[in-house]
Amino acid sequence: MPTLFQALKNEQTIFIDTALFIYYFEQSEKFSQITTELFSALDDNSINAVTSAITLTEILIKPYQ
Repeated sequence: MPTLFQALKNEQTIFIDTALFIYYFEQSEKFSQITTELFSALDDNSINAVTSAITLTEILIKPYQ
């Protein structure tokens, strides 16, 4: 069974939904390994990603409050 990153290696760009950002920022125990790997891969340009303005709005609501 390929890992997530092996499965994504041929993709040019992926879409990241709000949930992954929330899991990463809140350091969710259940998802911390995958989100840490994902954001590390984004940081070193192994994976390209996009998200939406809605995601940015959803993420910024809590800090704004």
